[in-house]
Amino acid sequence: MSAAPSVRGALLALNVLIYLVLYRLKQSETNLVLCTLETPKGAAASISSAGGGAAVGTATAGTPPATNISTTTKSSTLAAVHLPAESTKAPAIGGAAAPTLIEQEKNAALQEATTTTAAPAVAAGIPLRDAATAAPRFNITFSQASKEFVPCTRASQSQSSRPGTPCMPPAKRYPYKSWTPWRAELGERILAAVTPEGAEALEKKCNGWTLFGDSTWCNKAVKPENWSGVPGTAVGLSFGVEERDLWSEKMSNWFKVPLVQLFDCFQDPGKSPALTGRANPPADTGECNDNGPHCYSGRYEGYQVCLSEPARDAITKVKKIEPGTSLNSTGIYQFVQGDESRELDRWRRNYTTLSNVLEHWRQRPPVAVPTKSVNTPAVVEQPSAAAGKNDSNPPGSKPKLSVFLKIDVEGSEWGVLEKLAAPEHEMDRNLIRTLDMEVHFGSNTDPRKKEFGNNAKGGISFEVSILERLRKYFYVTGSTLEVYREGWHPDKDCPQSNCDEPMLHLAGGMGMAAFAVSYVNKALVDGS
Repeated sequence: MSAAPSVRGALLALNVLIYLVLYRLKQSETNLVLCTLETPKGAAASISSAGGGAAVGTATAGTPPATNISTTTKSSTLAAVHLPAESTKAPAIGGAAAPTLIEQEKNAALQEATTTTAAPAVAAGIPLRDAATAAPRFNITFSQASKEFVPCTRASQSQSSRPGTPCMPPAKRYPYKSWTPWRAELGERILAAVTPEGAEALEKKCNGWTLFGDSTWCNKAVKPENWSGVPGTAVGLSFGVEERDLWSEKMSNWFKVPLVQLFDCFQDPGKSPALTGRANPPADTGECNDNGPHCYSGRYEGYQVCLSEPARDAITKVKKIEPGTSLNSTGIYQFVQGDESRELDRWRRNYTTLSNVLEHWRQRPPVAVPTKSVNTPAVVEQPSAAAGKNDSNPPGSKPKLSVFLKIDVEGSEWGVLEKLAAPEHEMDRNLIRTLDMEVHFGSNTDPRKKEFGNNAKGGISFEVSILERLRKYFYVTGSTLEVYREGWHPDKDCPQSNCDEPMLHLAGGMGMAAFAVSYVNKALVDGS
């Protein structure tokens, strides 16, 4: 019995010796520096690497991180493993001879790597930073997250989206049965991507915030005097409305946005007053009650159309049919004259792109014209060629920053956001005033999933990079992360560290697979 501590000490010393030998052998090479530390049960370890290389102590994927392992390095890159040079070439997508920037990033994400790499600095306010460069670092252990976390306070008492840096304390003990470094690293990158930069200065520029549900609105962006309810000056676009869409109701009732358009091809229109024109204010008062039933004080339109970019699999092309053309038994939809072709998935749901909807807005605000589906009893609403006759702005002259946008499409958002964050889509981006959305990482509903196959890490890495690129054009105003953290109780739910590891999480344990985040266009706030 007395020999047990000596055995554990010998095993630990052997681990250290192996590490030093490997480090000396490999320090002149740049393609492989690997350090794996395993401690005997009950033994504590404190390993410090002060060399100039990129070696760091990390827990092996699939096992919980050792809570007493700490590492320091002079390098700002804390990469545990570098793949051989021949493995770093990403496969080409689509056979393009000169891949674009987006394609290059897709190729990089497709690489099946076992490495943990430091991502570019994308945010201010994340607590854990490299001591030498002050840049955010993401490949950290649970122990580091616990030791280095800076105590914080709640930004607001509201049970809604909140502005400012989210207060995200780590769990008291690691709650999961396994530890996968890349899941924690991507979780930390997500937190940095949705942490507002210069939150106090932004609050002043915005003249404060309006908080409601999943949204944090910049007051400068939502002041009604900027459009005064005049048709053609502003529109609220809501993708994913379900039975009731409180976001679009507040746009209409609080901020007097003169037109809101609602898009949802999954919701039964018979159960949604907004999708079928049954959400008008009471005839006697003409006013909507905040605590009352479905109600819009201004113009609203419902469309049984979903948002997707690119289009879904098993698409059926449906060409426009001119008036007077007879439909045979295989006909699906009939469109009014002037409408473009539409795309339907195998369930005959109607899909469109954000660019298409924004182009309709540029030209004229559409008017809903119901047409019947031959194969389903649902009413499908399509924009009419006669739309826009009462528009105060001539076609094609819609003002910049005139679109309030909400996206909650359960994982289909990434193709849309990819285009919105692309440099060449400036025309669409310049229309967006605010953006409120719920993001879903690694969703099976993403139409681009086939590009990554079973490579979950590659697909999610690419999604995270899109979120990071949005920061170039939009300020983050708030998120629901802090509220979600308050509702997470790992000590109660995982008292023995016996919970399954989530797809994405912070180094401190908090899951990061889905949440809501709000943005405002930088051009509006900065006056550019």
